[in-house]
Amino acid sequence: MKKQIVITALVLGAFVFGTSDTQAQATSNAASTRVNLILSDVISIDAGSVASNGIVDSKYFTSADYNTAKNVTVANSLIVTSSKIFDVKVKSGGTNFSEGTNKIPVNVSKIQAVIEMSMVGILNTITLSTTDQKLITNATSGFKNH
Repeated sequence: MKKQIVITALVLGAFVFGTSDTQAQATSNAASTRVNLILSDVISIDAGSVASNGIVDSKYFTSADYNTAKNVTVANSLIVTSSKIFDVKVKSGGTNFSEGTNKIPVNVSKIQAVIEMSMVGILNTITLSTTDQKLITNATSGFKNH
């Protein structure tokens, strides 16, 4: 036990007497480095978006379904990451919705953006057609905007 006390005292003594304030360099000789971040413009649609090969169903079961306005809200339908302000444009791939020989013109559908998170922009309600139309204008840049 005496040996352990003596060894501990020697170690503490060496530590206390063997340390002193040191300085890596004087302030007048300090070096500075400038770091630049070079960012490219980035815009992407998140793979979790319904818009990425997803399907939006609007179901009609009764005559009332055909005779009244129908609203379908799709969560996470479009999730965008962008390093700059952006617009969202939509258009139909054809003039009709079709199921076999049954056809309904696409212009019976109106599309409206609903912001789920922190994205800010001008939201437009559009009647679906085969030409590009701005659904959202001047949307803010950011990570995973909904």
